[in-house]
Amino acid sequence: MFNSNRFKMGSAGLLLTPLALLMSGCGGSSGGGDDPEPPVPDSFTVSGTATGLPDFGLLTVSLNGGLSEPVLVGNANDLSGTFRFPDRFQVGDNYEISLSELPSRTTCIVENGSGVIAEANIENIVVSCEAVPLAPNERTLTGTISGLDDNTNVQLSLNGEEFLDVNHNGRFMFQSAMVDFQNYEIDVERDPARQECEIENGEGVIDGDNIVDIAVRCEQDDSASVFATDRLHRFRITMTAQEWLAFVLDTERARYTNRDAHGWSLWNLWTHSEVYREVSLEYLDDNGDVIEQLDHVAFKMRGNTSRQWPEEWYQQDDDSWTAKPRRFHFSLKFDEEFDDDESVYACIDDDGQPAAVNNGHCNNRVGRDVPEVTANDGREFNGVEKLYFKFNKDDPGYQREMLAHDVLNSAGVPTGRMAHASVELVITGEQGETLYDRPLPQVYNMGVFMMDEPIDKPYLKRYFGENGYLFKVGGGDLSTADAANPNCVPYEDGSGYINSNFCLIGVEKSDPDDREDWLGTANYLNPDYVNSDINDQGGMASQFAPYRPTYDMKSKKKSIADARVDLQNFMTFVQGRPSVSRLAEEFDIDGFVRAQAADIVIGAVDHYVRVANNYYLYLNPLTEKWTYLTYDYDFNFRDNHPVAWGSNVEAFQNVAGSYALPGTGERDWHSERMSGVTPVLWDIVFAEAVYQRRLLQEIKRILDAQMDWDSQLAPKLKQRREMIEAVVLATDAAHPQGCEQIYDRRAIDADAGTELCDAGDVSMKVFMQQKVAALREELAKHGIE
Repeated sequence: MFNSNRFKMGSAGLLLTPLALLMSGCGGSSGGGDDPEPPVPDSFTVSGTATGLPDFGLLTVSLNGGLSEPVLVGNANDLSGTFRFPDRFQVGDNYEISLSELPSRTTCIVENGSGVIAEANIENIVVSCEAVPLAPNERTLTGTISGLDDNTNVQLSLNGEEFLDVNHNGRFMFQSAMVDFQNYEIDVERDPARQECEIENGEGVIDGDNIVDIAVRCEQDDSASVFATDRLHRFRITMTAQEWLAFVLDTERARYTNRDAHGWSLWNLWTHSEVYREVSLEYLDDNGDVIEQLDHVAFKMRGNTSRQWPEEWYQQDDDSWTAKPRRFHFSLKFDEEFDDDESVYACIDDDGQPAAVNNGHCNNRVGRDVPEVTANDGREFNGVEKLYFKFNKDDPGYQREMLAHDVLNSAGVPTGRMAHASVELVITGEQGETLYDRPLPQVYNMGVFMMDEPIDKPYLKRYFGENGYLFKVGGGDLSTADAANPNCVPYEDGSGYINSNFCLIGVEKSDPDDREDWLGTANYLNPDYVNSDINDQGGMASQFAPYRPTYDMKSKKKSIADARVDLQNFMTFVQGRPSVSRLAEEFDIDGFVRAQAADIVIGAVDHYVRVANNYYLYLNPLTEKWTYLTYDYDFNFRDNHPVAWGSNVEAFQNVAGSYALPGTGERDWHSERMSGVTPVLWDIVFAEAVYQRRLLQEIKRILDAQMDWDSQLAPKLKQRREMIEAVVLATDAAHPQGCEQIYDRRAIDADAGTELCDAGDVSMKVFMQQKVAALREELAKHGIE
């Protein structure tokens, strides 16, 4: 385990102190303004060489506990290499080199690896390596891996006894030596994230020579094609008019603004239906021909504050009123068996059956129960069980969330993949049937959506290799005693519908099981009660209220009792403010640092540190550590929140010019938080100067690899704009309210000073220019090139 106390560094070698920054920005004299500023002292770098390197594995070195740097070898036949760190030091700063990763069966020592910076670059560090000698009858096993994605690894096993993690393409060697006539068998124990690997020449018998021809070839798994970003994916969704009207009815009737299960009255519960409706799906090629068709697919609206009324009413030229669908977030589920009661929110006749009731709340819409489809069990589409589709919320360029997912995935941050998809909605009916007083079928270009990979059980297996406890967190930062309270009332124990002491850790229950569960035994067959405006003004009240835990368990739900204890124990642990070394035993700190760096670069404020929102905690059974994952990137690459929000929310303002860390007098990432947010994980991790420096180094890596506007971002966004623009402009579905939802290509690359429809917005280009400049400036202040 890393111990930060073993590194003795001067302040400039880690982070400049506020005093040092103050002195460097003034004349150093109490005299007049004509006094010359003192010269800025030279800064110096640290580099070295490595000798005796094998032709397999990877050697990485670390400076003062920072991120590892690989030793670069000139060619495959060269046994020596070089390394150079991006850090710059001042005279008097300490430096210390450590070895982070060694090739198998190799020992290395560091010469001249620590000292104090004098008035010159440090260039005399030497890492000398040599192979561990073999006995006369011992043999080694080496091979080559190809196709492995960046920022991932594959785990190989030798005879089920030695396990080797390989995180790079090229040559590898097992640590164990074998003897003649011994059998060997190589297996893939864990595939890389979203990849599948096969082995050639992986078994045999040792026969006098080293084994050198093992080949591991990795390729993208079945899900890769549906998230390809170089094409506009095309879907046609077909549903009957009766199912569409049932969907609208569910939206109308699932109102719980009066209270949720905790007794809280929240405006965004004006609709909360998670009831699935039945559709057919066609996946189309660029010519509109069907690649794949699936019937009995589950469809529902998604979102929290982003939910929309699904239809827009408008007057036609003859002054008559009609309606058409509106764009909204939705999901498709391919393995849904429809074994719940989809008629739960139906209006009823005198016999208690779902019926077309003519009042303002039912509006002749019938909430039918979908017949069960047991054949859907385990069904997948291109290797996934679900897909999420998101409209361009607050993004008139249709590019921000897509680019955010690019950055995150390229940086090795666990989150979903995303691709653009066009959606056509076809509403059908019987001969002579109409919808909104217009004949059927009706066809709507719903426009372009961001198609998102869900974070769920299949994702965990696809990305990490094993399912585990997964909690989706909204409005929680792990710091509160009520969430960690072991004496809370478990909702799943069935102790009533409303209780302010229900646990804040649980499994969400959005909808009642059936109408009796919704309204009570005395009311569920009474048409006057059922057909009233439930939970709204003048209507009756439901006994059911949705349970929406702050920490919502999304996998292994039947184990909620045990999982709750594990998460509460982790909360209690972090609330005790452990040391970083102790936290590292329970939590993946490196992954957390990487995720924070990505959020800072793209300006994604609506997450853990500033808003305590939109993240997951996953207890990885392979590492036995909690892991931080992120989702929902509809606020990024913008400087301020939309003007339509009304009040000024500082956590969402002046994002582009902010620094990552405090101490420089500039606005920083952590300081501008929503009231009451205490990001305890950030506070513990970045109280250590070593992890502050790692954060800055991660930021630099993202800036260097992905954030150049002219050579990287502009060409990518241009290609994507040209790919989707025609379909976007041809959208005939209604848009959500607000000009920030209306397509405007200027939101992508307009110059500074361009007035967009949302006065609080700037183009992605302007944001990135400002953000990169601010972060480069901060890096320079901390001696990172």
